[in-house]
Amino acid sequence: MKKNYSFFSWINIAYCLAFVFCFKVTLTEAQTNLPGQTISVANSPVGISGENVLLEISYDTTDANNGLSGIGFRIHYDSSLLTFSHSQNALNFGLIVDAVGPYTDDYDLDNNPNTDNYISFGWTVLLNNWPSTSLPIVITQVVFTVNDLTNLSAISSTNINFTDISTSASHRFVATDYEMELITATWDVDGNEHADALTDGLILLRHAFELRGNDVTDGAIASNSSFSNFQVEQAIERTMQISDIDDNGEVDALTDILILLRYLFDLRDDGLIDGAVPENAERTTATEIEDYIANHMPRENILPQDSEENGNGNGDGSVIAGEIVADGVPPQLIEFTAINKCNNQPKIAKDDVLKIDIEATESLL
Repeated sequence: MKKNYSFFSWINIAYCLAFVFCFKVTLTEAQTNLPGQTISVANSPVGISGENVLLEISYDTTDANNGLSGIGFRIHYDSSLLTFSHSQNALNFGLIVDAVGPYTDDYDLDNNPNTDNYISFGWTVLLNNWPSTSLPIVITQVVFTVNDLTNLSAISSTNINFTDISTSASHRFVATDYEMELITATWDVDGNEHADALTDGLILLRHAFELRGNDVTDGAIASNSSFSNFQVEQAIERTMQISDIDDNGEVDALTDILILLRYLFDLRDDGLIDGAVPENAERTTATEIEDYIANHMPRENILPQDSEENGNGNGDGSVIAGEIVADGVPPQLIEFTAINKCNNQPKIAKDDVLKIDIEATESLL
């Protein structure tokens, strides 16, 4: 039997629906006004094809409260581009879920269909005393391997997203997702996270002149490198994919690699490209070439200089001029820039005389 509703019944139904809607809006506004537990990526990682990349996961609160009951969250990523390797150095206090997964994101919890996998983390304590330390704090480090994709040149970045599993009752979840740049390689072929003229540049030059095996690496691997000769050779092959600096379709020792060496020796503008750009080049101006090289520099080369570690004695990161004198070779004027955190660079004090032994590099100067 079909039931008929009176006019007043419809009014009551409409009133109830309006009440529910208003209650939901009020609850959402109340949640928005809560202080936040924030998760973000603390460092600025760049993914390099075929290599591991480390993400430092930072925790903080918007009200500086370091005495809560804990937090649980997911890290979402694109499994076609990244493979989860492991987590490390997680905050041990209250840790109950340490990089569990990966799981398939069947319900698209982060509203991004590309980030199809996630791993889970969780911390909790019985009393409201977590994490009981100064904020912000890196609560874990996550290591992914960037998949070695042949079409990576068409992909410039990938998203690392965060969603909440649980937050303290007094706080809401606040996430800063991270868009990670992806590149096929950097100019660092010896794996010390720094590109240097007399190590990486020299190795690439030897390779471009068709030297192979130990002849490529002999005496040119940085002292703080952990790479074996085989690992260096693998890195060279990756770097060769980006070494057509002038974009003429081939990699040449006396054009592309010479330009790179000049760049690593801090030459810029016309001094960078003079006599080294062929007629069939597509990338011809100093600005274009400088930008291209800079886009593939390892992060260590572009860190801010600090007064105690840049090693020039005056704390201003200034360029130091000097002469290189080799037996039977006229003195050559060259400029050195003190580089931050590079263990294989000599410390330089103001007005010091810097002596560097260089073997078989007269033709480079």
